[in-house]
Amino acid sequence: MTQNVLTADMKAELPGAWQVMVRENPVTRRKSIYAGAHASHVIGWPLDEGRAFIEWLNDFATQPQFRYSHTWRAGDLVIWDNRSVLHRATAYDTLRHQRLMQRTTVAGDAPTTAQPAQYELAAE
Repeated sequence: MTQNVLTADMKAELPGAWQVMVRENPVTRRKSIYAGAHASHVIGWPLDEGRAFIEWLNDFATQPQFRYSHTWRAGDLVIWDNRSVLHRATAYDTLRHQRLMQRTTVAGDAPTTAQPAQYELAAE
């Protein structure tokens, strides 16, 4: 079962955004499902049905046969395309290991759909 990784305080800090659930990579033209722990609900669906569908999508997408888990070694570099991959950090020993992360964002692909003047977040 998918865990809710965002606390109430974290959610309050996030402005929310509408996104299409199936997006096409403009370079490869491959389609991917845009879901994950950040997805709240499906617009136009009853709240419980939309959340159950998102949970099903996340559970399906994170099956072992679809996962890549990196075993880090000194000097490793991992790059992914956020337009087509579901990613999540995992815990590590912060006392024994140092992690340096750099993020590069390429402009031009967001938002995936028109945004409302005011967001109405799903009721908890």
